[in-house]
Amino acid sequence: WVNLMELKCGGVPGTPYDAKWYNADLPTLMAWDITKSYLDNSTQLVAERNPYYWKVDTAGHQLPYIDRVIYDILEDREVLLLKVLNGEIDMMSRHFNTNDNKAVLADSMDAGEFNFFETVESGNTTGFMFNLTHKDPRMRAIFQDKNFRIGMSYCINRQEIIDVLYVGQGEPMQNAIGKEVPALYDEEMYNMYTEYDVDMAHEYLAKAGLTEMGDDGFFLGPDGEPFAFTVQATDSFGFNDRAEMVTNQWRACGVNATLSVIDRSLLYTRKDSNEHDVHVWGAGAGPDVFLDPRYLFPANGESAFAEAWVTWYTNRTGEGALTPPEEPPAEVQHQMELYDQIKATGDLELQNELMKEIIAIAKDQFYMIGISSSPPGYGIVKNNFHNVPTTMPGSWNYPTPAPTNPEQYWIE
Repeated sequence: WVNLMELKCGGVPGTPYDAKWYNADLPTLMAWDITKSYLDNSTQLVAERNPYYWKVDTAGHQLPYIDRVIYDILEDREVLLLKVLNGEIDMMSRHFNTNDNKAVLADSMDAGEFNFFETVESGNTTGFMFNLTHKDPRMRAIFQDKNFRIGMSYCINRQEIIDVLYVGQGEPMQNAIGKEVPALYDEEMYNMYTEYDVDMAHEYLAKAGLTEMGDDGFFLGPDGEPFAFTVQATDSFGFNDRAEMVTNQWRACGVNATLSVIDRSLLYTRKDSNEHDVHVWGAGAGPDVFLDPRYLFPANGESAFAEAWVTWYTNRTGEGALTPPEEPPAEVQHQMELYDQIKATGDLELQNELMKEIIAIAKDQFYMIGISSSPPGYGIVKNNFHNVPTTMPGSWNYPTPAPTNPEQYWIE
């Protein structure tokens, strides 16, 4: 039944999960059927009401209410922002909804005839993932040294980042479970190594063998040779701004880090191929941690701190994988075993206990570095666009906004 559902909904086994967006001929059980697919030269993707959709409302009316959904395909975020300001977007909560844009959007609400809805964010704003399975043995040895990662964490002035990029919203936070999940929240893990303390940073870097400075003012590696690495980030969701501030703070701390802002597709190609030094994306977790514990151990391809260990867990043979499998340390394997046990039981109490064990190991291993708690997010909805909740989770795993029943949205 699961395979049949995936097949009919477009997630055809053996094809990319997003194949349905490219093939208008695929059958579907979704509320809307794609009639104009996403192709290289497309300017729009169009989905029409599915007359055979399997849901009705409480009065017996066939759903969905909306006849057609149109996605404009844009390459420029500024163009998207202008379309929102001009009232040309009915509902959206991605790619334009930065803290910097909220003020100008608020000023244009009347003219654009739209309002805000809130997205409740969980987890961490940003994660910095040093590649623990780096192809270069020298880089791997440095990155795998926990003292090095602790030192790099102390180099970060999180409050400055919060004040500059989030208008003071949020608080310093490590890669941990958020406070919104009290059953799994660990206060010590949440706060560990989040102080901005250059002296402490240098103390831990020295423990990792970074004791001597080169003529350029940057630390040499433990072998006495120049040491430098690249931080890769994309401009999606403002990751480039956060990465720039952290990279500059690391350089000020004496570590030769360089920022490379690249297209998201290239970012993922390098990550999937294990060709990165430091990957910048999300961190931490909220209520969805049971569905996706990617930042607690190498659980899936988003665990960019150890792609080779991910392959070992998800694809032991390595067939078709861009990164060959590599057997992880015993503590990592134990986390994988614990998560397999979680997936095999429906006992919530047991799941919580098993997840606490996974979290405790993640706390001790300190795989990656977090920055701050996520401030409330937002989206916009036109005033004549109804049945959209004023608040909803902002989560890929939820997945926003699907559980709010878009098939019951309607236009006045």
